[in-house]
Amino acid sequence: GQAVDAQRRRSGWQPAFAQCCVARRRAAGGRELTRLNLLLVLAVLMSAFLLVHTQYESRRLYTAIDQAQSQAGRLDADHEQLKVQKREQATSARVQQVASARLQMRPANPAITQYVVPPAAPANNAASEVKP
Repeated sequence: GQAVDAQRRRSGWQPAFAQCCVARRRAAGGRELTRLNLLLVLAVLMSAFLLVHTQYESRRLYTAIDQAQSQAGRLDADHEQLKVQKREQATSARVQQVASARLQMRPANPAITQYVVPPAAPANNAASEVKP
């Protein structure tokens, strides 16, 4: 009897009731394992979609940054050009040209200069107002 029991233990033999319980546990564990596998597959798929979305956003933002930097370069060049034009417009020769062409102004000279002299005050009024 003991030799047979030892041989059964070594070979993995179990009574029918024990085999039934083990089969149920395996089936229940198999369902749990299948659920776990589905959950893990869903997690991997969600992670993959998130990765693709993040890469897309990264490329889109990089393109936007590149475009903004290009526009900034163009605006800097335009600003420098406008500063040069402003300096050109503010030169005395340019101001003289615009004053004579548009405003019909001419340089002042003694021949066309008119001096305004204040009217002379009567002598008797000035003397009467001054009191010692």
